[in-house]
Amino acid sequence: MNSLSLTLRTASRGMMLLALFAVAGTVGCHSSAPNLSEEEMMQVYQEASTKGEHHDRLASFAGRWTTTTKMWSAPDTEPDISQGTSTKTLTMDGRLLREDFNGSFAGSPFNGLGLTGYDNVSEEYHATWYDSWGTGVTRSVGHVDKMGNIAFDATYNDPIVDGPKTMQMKLIHHSEDKHVLEMHDTAPDGRRFQSLEIVYERQQ
Repeated sequence: MNSLSLTLRTASRGMMLLALFAVAGTVGCHSSAPNLSEEEMMQVYQEASTKGEHHDRLASFAGRWTTTTKMWSAPDTEPDISQGTSTKTLTMDGRLLREDFNGSFAGSPFNGLGLTGYDNVSEEYHATWYDSWGTGVTRSVGHVDKMGNIAFDATYNDPIVDGPKTMQMKLIHHSEDKHVLEMHDTAPDGRRFQSLEIVYERQQ
Protein backbone atom coordinates (compact mmCIF):
# COMPACT_ATOMS: atom_id res chain seq x y z
CA MET A 1 0.00 0.00 0.00
CA ASN A 2 1.48 3.39 -0.98
CA SER A 3 1.64 6.38 1.36
CA LEU A 4 -1.28 8.18 -0.30
CA SER A 5 -3.60 5.18 0.08
CA LEU A 6 -2.56 4.76 3.69
CA THR A 7 -3.17 8.45 4.41
CA LEU A 8 -6.64 8.36 2.81
CA ARG A 9 -7.61 5.19 4.68
CA THR A 10 -6.44 6.65 8.00
CA ALA A 11 -8.31 9.89 7.35
CA SER A 12 -11.50 8.06 6.40
CA ARG A 13 -11.35 5.91 9.51
CA GLY A 14 -10.78 8.96 11.67
CA MET A 15 -13.75 10.80 10.16
CA MET A 16 -15.96 7.76 10.75
CA LEU A 17 -14.92 7.51 14.40
CA LEU A 18 -15.47 11.23 14.92
CA ALA A 19 -18.98 10.89 13.48
CA LEU A 20 -19.73 7.93 15.75
CA PHE A 21 -18.50 9.80 18.79
CA ALA A 22 -20.55 12.84 17.83
CA VAL A 23 -23.70 10.76 17.61
CA ALA A 24 -22.86 8.91 20.82
CA GLY A 25 -22.15 12.20 22.55
CA THR A 26 -25.53 13.53 21.50
CA VAL A 27 -27.20 10.39 22.79
CA GLY A 28 -25.18 10.63 25.98
CA CYS A 29 -26.79 13.98 26.74
CA HIS A 30 -30.10 12.19 27.13
CA SER A 31 -30.92 11.49 30.77
CA SER A 32 -31.58 7.78 30.14
CA ALA A 33 -28.31 7.12 28.26
CA PRO A 34 -25.43 5.46 30.15
CA ASN A 35 -22.33 7.52 30.91
CA LEU A 36 -19.68 5.71 28.85
CA SER A 37 -16.11 6.52 27.99
CA GLU A 38 -15.07 6.75 24.35
CA GLU A 39 -13.41 3.34 24.64
CA GLU A 40 -16.57 1.81 26.09
CA MET A 41 -18.70 3.41 23.38
CA MET A 42 -16.44 1.98 20.69
CA GLN A 43 -16.78 -1.48 22.25
CA VAL A 44 -20.58 -1.15 22.21
CA TYR A 45 -20.55 -0.19 18.53
CA GLN A 46 -18.21 -3.03 17.67
CA GLU A 47 -20.41 -5.57 19.44
CA ALA A 48 -23.49 -4.20 17.67
CA SER A 49 -21.81 -4.58 14.26
CA THR A 50 -20.33 -8.04 14.84
CA LYS A 51 -21.85 -10.84 12.78
CA GLY A 52 -23.15 -13.87 14.64
CA GLU A 53 -25.19 -17.05 14.31
CA HIS A 54 -28.21 -15.23 12.86
CA HIS A 55 -26.11 -13.80 10.04
CA ASP A 56 -24.73 -17.31 9.46
CA ARG A 57 -28.33 -18.50 9.18
CA LEU A 58 -29.01 -15.91 6.48
CA ALA A 59 -25.82 -16.91 4.66
CA SER A 60 -27.19 -20.45 4.26
CA PHE A 61 -29.83 -19.07 1.87
CA ALA A 62 -27.25 -17.56 -0.52
CA GLY A 63 -26.99 -19.05 -4.00
CA ARG A 64 -28.76 -19.39 -7.33
CA TRP A 65 -32.21 -20.96 -7.12
CA THR A 66 -34.99 -22.30 -9.34
CA THR A 67 -38.38 -21.33 -7.94
CA THR A 68 -41.88 -22.77 -8.12
CA THR A 69 -44.50 -20.29 -6.97
CA LYS A 70 -48.10 -20.96 -5.96
CA MET A 71 -50.32 -17.94 -5.38
CA TRP A 72 -53.87 -18.01 -4.01
CA SER A 73 -56.06 -14.93 -4.52
CA ALA A 74 -58.69 -16.00 -1.97
CA PRO A 75 -59.57 -18.91 0.35
CA ASP A 76 -60.77 -22.14 -1.26
CA THR A 77 -59.40 -21.26 -4.71
CA GLU A 78 -56.94 -23.03 -6.98
CA PRO A 79 -53.46 -21.50 -7.01
CA ASP A 80 -51.75 -19.86 -9.94
CA ILE A 81 -48.50 -21.80 -10.47
CA SER A 82 -45.42 -20.34 -12.14
CA GLN A 83 -41.68 -20.93 -12.49
CA GLY A 84 -38.87 -18.47 -11.93
CA THR A 85 -35.34 -17.90 -10.71
CA SER A 86 -33.80 -16.21 -7.69
CA THR A 87 -30.27 -15.12 -6.94
CA LYS A 88 -29.44 -14.51 -3.29
CA THR A 89 -26.14 -12.86 -2.44
CA LEU A 90 -24.52 -11.54 0.71
CA THR A 91 -23.71 -7.84 0.89
CA MET A 92 -22.41 -5.39 3.50
CA ASP A 93 -19.68 -7.87 4.41
CA GLY A 94 -22.23 -10.60 5.10
CA ARG A 95 -24.62 -8.51 7.20
CA LEU A 96 -27.41 -8.44 4.61
CA LEU A 97 -28.86 -11.02 2.24
CA ARG A 98 -30.00 -9.58 -1.09
CA GLU A 99 -32.50 -11.38 -3.31
CA ASP A 100 -33.05 -10.67 -7.02
CA PHE A 101 -36.20 -12.52 -8.10
CA ASN A 102 -37.42 -13.02 -11.68
CA GLY A 103 -40.61 -14.83 -12.55
CA SER A 104 -44.26 -14.33 -13.45
CA PHE A 105 -47.56 -14.16 -11.61
CA ALA A 106 -50.95 -14.60 -13.31
CA GLY A 107 -49.24 -14.62 -16.69
CA SER A 108 -47.50 -11.27 -16.20
CA PRO A 109 -43.76 -10.71 -15.66
CA PHE A 110 -42.76 -10.19 -12.04
CA ASN A 111 -39.45 -8.93 -10.68
CA GLY A 112 -38.56 -8.37 -7.04
CA LEU A 113 -35.72 -7.07 -4.91
CA GLY A 114 -35.38 -7.96 -1.23
CA LEU A 115 -32.95 -7.22 1.59
CA THR A 116 -32.90 -9.22 4.83
CA GLY A 117 -30.69 -8.73 7.87
CA TYR A 118 -30.47 -9.23 11.61
CA ASP A 119 -30.24 -6.38 14.13
CA ASN A 120 -28.04 -7.27 17.11
CA VAL A 121 -29.49 -4.38 19.12
CA SER A 122 -33.20 -5.17 18.75
CA GLU A 123 -32.47 -8.92 18.39
CA GLU A 124 -34.81 -9.08 15.41
CA TYR A 125 -34.63 -10.03 11.76
CA HIS A 126 -35.67 -7.23 9.43
CA ALA A 127 -36.55 -7.29 5.75
CA THR A 128 -37.65 -4.96 2.97
CA TRP A 129 -39.17 -5.99 -0.34
CA TYR A 130 -39.77 -4.09 -3.59
CA ASP A 131 -41.35 -5.49 -6.74
CA SER A 132 -42.70 -4.63 -10.17
CA TRP A 133 -46.31 -4.96 -9.06
CA GLY A 134 -46.21 -1.76 -7.04
CA THR A 135 -44.31 1.37 -6.09
CA GLY A 136 -44.28 0.79 -2.33
CA VAL A 137 -42.24 -1.31 0.05
CA THR A 138 -43.10 -4.25 2.31
CA ARG A 139 -41.39 -4.02 5.70
CA SER A 140 -41.04 -7.08 7.92
CA VAL A 141 -39.75 -7.90 11.39
CA GLY A 142 -39.13 -11.48 12.47
CA HIS A 143 -37.81 -14.00 14.98
CA VAL A 144 -36.81 -17.65 14.94
CA ASP A 145 -39.77 -19.79 15.99
CA LYS A 146 -39.76 -23.06 17.95
CA MET A 147 -39.30 -25.06 14.75
CA GLY A 148 -36.18 -23.11 13.76
CA ASN A 149 -37.92 -21.16 10.99
CA ILE A 150 -37.83 -17.38 10.61
CA ALA A 151 -41.35 -16.03 11.18
CA PHE A 152 -42.06 -12.47 9.99
CA ASP A 153 -44.84 -9.96 10.58
CA ALA A 154 -45.07 -7.79 7.47
CA THR A 155 -46.77 -4.48 6.66
CA TYR A 156 -47.47 -3.01 3.23
CA ASN A 157 -49.84 -0.53 1.61
CA ASP A 158 -52.63 -2.43 -0.14
CA PRO A 159 -54.24 -0.52 -3.06
CA ILE A 160 -57.47 -2.51 -2.60
CA VAL A 161 -58.05 -1.22 0.93
CA ASP A 162 -56.19 2.03 0.14
CA GLY A 163 -54.04 1.77 3.23
CA PRO A 164 -51.73 -0.39 5.33
CA LYS A 165 -52.28 -4.12 5.70
CA THR A 166 -50.48 -6.80 7.66
CA MET A 167 -49.59 -10.39 6.80
CA GLN A 168 -47.44 -13.18 8.17
CA MET A 169 -44.54 -14.87 6.40
CA LYS A 170 -42.37 -17.85 7.28
CA LEU A 171 -39.00 -18.81 5.81
CA ILE A 172 -38.56 -22.58 6.20
CA HIS A 173 -35.12 -24.18 5.82
CA HIS A 174 -35.49 -27.77 4.58
CA SER A 175 -31.87 -28.41 3.60
CA GLU A 176 -28.85 -26.73 2.06
CA ASP A 177 -30.50 -27.20 -1.33
CA LYS A 178 -34.13 -26.35 -0.56
CA HIS A 179 -36.11 -23.76 1.37
CA VAL A 180 -39.67 -22.47 1.23
CA LEU A 181 -41.31 -19.09 1.78
CA GLU A 182 -44.93 -19.19 2.97
CA MET A 183 -47.24 -16.20 3.22
CA HIS A 184 -50.60 -15.95 5.00
CA ASP A 185 -53.09 -13.15 4.48
CA THR A 186 -56.57 -12.11 5.57
CA ALA A 187 -59.58 -12.28 3.22
CA PRO A 188 -62.21 -9.48 3.18
CA ASP A 189 -64.49 -11.71 5.27
CA GLY A 190 -61.79 -12.02 7.95
CA ARG A 191 -60.70 -15.58 7.15
CA ARG A 192 -57.00 -16.38 7.29
CA PHE A 193 -55.59 -18.24 4.30
CA GLN A 194 -52.30 -19.14 2.67
CA SER A 195 -51.77 -16.68 -0.16
CA LEU A 196 -48.28 -17.62 -1.36
CA GLU A 197 -45.76 -20.44 -1.43
CA ILE A 198 -42.36 -20.21 -3.12
CA VAL A 199 -40.22 -23.34 -3.22
CA TYR A 200 -36.52 -22.61 -3.79
CA GLU A 201 -34.36 -25.42 -5.14
CA ARG A 202 -30.65 -24.85 -5.60
CA GLN A 203 -29.42 -24.79 -9.18
CA GLN A 204 -26.81 -27.46 -9.86
